[in-house]
Amino acid sequence: MDFDAFVRKWGTRVLYRVASNGSITVTPENDAVVLPIEVAASVASITGPFRRVAKHVQHKLFVNDIHVNEATARWWNYDPKDILAATYGVILVDPSEGKPMQKFSWEPITGEWLFVPPGQNHAMSKGRAPFDDYVRAIVHPAKKLVSFRPFWPTWMQKGMGRDGAMDEDAIEVSFDAQEACEAALRRHGGAGWEFEYNATNMSLERLTGVPSSRW
Repeated sequence: MDFDAFVRKWGTRVLYRVASNGSITVTPENDAVVLPIEVAASVASITGPFRRVAKHVQHKLFVNDIHVNEATARWWNYDPKDILAATYGVILVDPSEGKPMQKFSWEPITGEWLFVPPGQNHAMSKGRAPFDDYVRAIVHPAKKLVSFRPFWPTWMQKGMGRDGAMDEDAIEVSFDAQEACEAALRRHGGAGWEFEYNATNMSLERLTGVPSSRW
């Protein structure tokens, strides 16, 4: 099995952790210790690079760039070349006293970046595209880790209800969008950071100790 086939088969049932050196480890979404036997066997059978590159999807091409939506940048002190170091509280005399970034949203087709004020949820920052069309991320500055949520844009939902299952194409798109976001962040100061794909409320609770109901 190659990695593309693994992604399409297991999709959002597993977490992917990408280390700063680019190596990938896989754990199940609902169990941080033991992989189900079938998933573990699939991982062991992967041939070729444990990596893939975001592809064309329905005639759309994901970018690896960041374009800050300035309407969301008020009160933020940031350098586009080191975007993960952004702090909230630009009116302070010393910007280093600002609050570190906790969340952001990124639109993979245009590269539009939305800052989310500390303590608020992603929906509070509005962009040019529908809410579901953004990769949503949680930033853990002390851990130098970014956790991406699964991505299911409006243009892939195909009229399905929100409780409908994602098909293999949608699962692949979700992975591609998260990988494109990782690539964009590495181009904008993210070297040395780690990235986690398919984060859920439960996985965030395990990671941070913050109850899942608060994510």
